[in-house]
Amino acid sequence: MKKFLLFAMAVMCMAVGQAQVKGDMAAGVNLNMGFGYDGDYDNMGIGAKFQYSVTDKIRVEPTFVYYFEKNYLSMTEFIVNAHYLFPMLDGKLNAYPLAGLGLVTSKVEIFEISESESNFGLDLGGGVEYKLIDNFSLGAELKYYIAGDWNHIGLQLGVTYAF
Repeated sequence: MKKFLLFAMAVMCMAVGQAQVKGDMAAGVNLNMGFGYDGDYDNMGIGAKFQYSVTDKIRVEPTFVYYFEKNYLSMTEFIVNAHYLFPMLDGKLNAYPLAGLGLVTSKVEIFEISESESNFGLDLGGGVEYKLIDNFSLGAELKYYIAGDWNHIGLQLGVTYAF
């Protein structure tokens, strides 16, 4: 877990350092909900994200999410997504497909016995964001995650601040 957090922090620092050279940037928080194949609620989490615009249409977004413990299982994920933006409504609305790669770590803890597992993962999906005012946007994404045995559909709702 410590190695994972160090890896996540290093990638975020590189992204921030690179972002100071060129491009628009934004940071945000999100609420994540996961749903299994049968449509039942699986898990809920909170996350943080950083967005860096490589071009006017291409954006990179590292995201870190902590999923709350449910049935003795807690999870974290660090995924870097790429977005291709389709601006609409005079730039107030963006729709985008997304694809990403990352690392998902799960931890099971029962009666002081603990076991952890890490898997590389992939997510595919799409999203929309609506600019409320100059610096604040609301967004929603629907993704399909593939990471070892943890495959599910996820819904993410969030807010971002552009700087």
